[in-house]
Amino acid sequence: MNVIAVVISFLACDIAASSLLHCGLLLLPLTLDPFGAESLLCLWLVALVKLALLSQTSLSLLSQAGRGSAVRGRAPLLYAAALCALTPALQSWQRAVYVKPVEIVTGSPCLGFCLLASAVTATACLFWETALPCSAGTEAGGSSGEENKQQARVLFMRVIGYSKPDTVLLGGAFLFLSLAVIFEMFIPFYTGKVIDILGSRYKQNAFSSAILFMGLFSLGSSLSAGLRGGLFMCSLSRLNKRVRVLLFRALVKQEIGFFETTKTGDITSRLSTDTTLMSQSVAMNMNVFLRSLMKTLAVLSLMVSLSWRLTLVTVIETLLISILQNIYNSYYQRLAKEVQDSIARSNEAAGEAVSAIKTVRSFATEDTEAKRYDSKLSDTQRLKNSRDTFRAAHLLLRRLITLAVQVLMLYYGRSLIKAGEMSTGSLVAFILYQRELGSHIRALVYICSNMLNSVGAAAKVFEYLDRRPLVSTDGSLQPETLRGHVQFKNVSFTYPSRPDVPVIKSVSFELRPGEITALVLLCV
Repeated sequence: MNVIAVVISFLACDIAASSLLHCGLLLLPLTLDPFGAESLLCLWLVALVKLALLSQTSLSLLSQAGRGSAVRGRAPLLYAAALCALTPALQSWQRAVYVKPVEIVTGSPCLGFCLLASAVTATACLFWETALPCSAGTEAGGSSGEENKQQARVLFMRVIGYSKPDTVLLGGAFLFLSLAVIFEMFIPFYTGKVIDILGSRYKQNAFSSAILFMGLFSLGSSLSAGLRGGLFMCSLSRLNKRVRVLLFRALVKQEIGFFETTKTGDITSRLSTDTTLMSQSVAMNMNVFLRSLMKTLAVLSLMVSLSWRLTLVTVIETLLISILQNIYNSYYQRLAKEVQDSIARSNEAAGEAVSAIKTVRSFATEDTEAKRYDSKLSDTQRLKNSRDTFRAAHLLLRRLITLAVQVLMLYYGRSLIKAGEMSTGSLVAFILYQRELGSHIRALVYICSNMLNSVGAAAKVFEYLDRRPLVSTDGSLQPETLRGHVQFKNVSFTYPSRPDVPVIKSVSFELRPGEITALVLLCV
């Protein structure tokens, strides 16, 4: 209940501060246009004053709530910033996207609107703290999470370093990547031009010119994309071969005890699977990442050039989808882990029954084991149903958000066309760009997680590359004459996998040239 008390107290302080500031504004003889610069400046100044007051209040409430409160860390300061910035940010957004001011309001900023914004934000904060509470382990693991991110960056830069011999190939690939993006971005633009030409007075020269440019840009995009992919794949093959050779050289130099403690499957997996994933982080993943990033920036710039007001409306979808995707990822990963654990438990139950089938048959517990296995499978099915339901709900919400934003964009685009601020062809081109923007952002989110997986595989490869042999095999010392006479004095030996179990202990013997000596040990 501490979190509820803290949020309610925080909301009360915000209402009090808003009321006092509102009363102070009422004393001023102001006639403010809600779409004017003076009104926005006034709102932002009020927000700064509230931020100073609420920041101190949040720190005081945090100290009084105690260490066991769910509200801790930087959360109260973030809440204060959200409360203070919501009203002026919304008013600024309305002033930006409205084609014409709707009405002129006389008086100071609306107190009811400010209090409503505070209540909505505080409710969101309360939901965040109760539905998604911060655990002690999360705070304790914060520093370790930062260390993991730093380590991932270092590993990624090491992978980039292994690609230096392919600088020419990668440079050419990046060049053709840029050309492909530039050519591809102008195709929807000229599509809109063709629609404008067909919708107005038909001009043969303008129509032929637009069609010619569309064909040239399509041809240039196809050629550049093909050359880009070929160069990236060539650099991928070269990097994969280079890393495999380096890893194999590092492995064959290890001491014999290393191969006693390390399974052959782990070594072959590093040589085959992990080196391939490591190479993909530079070639394939960087290809997709840079292509999606450049297309995202290019699409945004062209959308702003067509209509910066419609671009602001489109940003709403990106923000909502991003928030929804973050919540979905956290819950879905937890559900997926629970499903995998449940499958492992069911497999374990089946394996125990099959491996001990003689005992099961002796005690006539076949039905009991079948019921136990059925119970494990039922738990797995229940978790899978929860996972699939959550996935379906996420897909439904994402489609609804996309549909709502598209309807809003069409309605607002119609208003801009009626106001003469854009043409029908420009709206069609904007819609085409908006669809591409969503796919590029999703590709960026996917490829970032895939690159982290590749860096994880690179960490396993670098673990072997950086390992120093415990027994050095290098050296240039050699006798002048080789007699073949070897003496062993007080030799003890244990396997690295079982260091506490001696194989031989204080054994001495002598090997003479021309003789055959057999060392026989007791096998226990």
